[in-house]
Amino acid sequence: MHFTRFNPESLTPAKAVEKVNVVILYDRLADISKASATYLQLTHDLGDDYSPDFHLWRVDLTVEAGFCDEAERDLADADVVIVAVNGHEKCPTEYQRWKAGAGHEGGRAPHAIFALVEGGDEAEPAPGTWSGLLHHVATPINSEIFVSELSGQA
Repeated sequence: MHFTRFNPESLTPAKAVEKVNVVILYDRLADISKASATYLQLTHDLGDDYSPDFHLWRVDLTVEAGFCDEAERDLADADVVIVAVNGHEKCPTEYQRWKAGAGHEGGRAPHAIFALVEGGDEAEPAPGTWSGLLHHVATPINSEIFVSELSGQA
């Protein structure tokens, strides 16, 4: 697995951030290990100057009536979202807002999105899939890893 170094100074250029809200989104239990490795690398790169606040969500639960309010709050507060999904799977419409630079409920988008995508190797991904969304909002590092830093957004 390849890791892309995250530059913690890009979170807030003017001052240090004490707390970094991190959300991991996954669609299958098998994907958690890849996402966890990325999270551990992120916490290592952030060092002692930052304190991560961590939330773990299975994608389908984030849009269910009983959980969507809490998931939306976590995602709205997220500085970093780590997404571990199958690129061929349909992406819930709630996440299509990332294309317009907006987050859940129309709020701000996460500062950074790290996506670990299985099966995201097609040149022209199908619309409405995770690969289709991520090709639009992030830079592919290789066929399985996408990174997006939305530093111009407040």
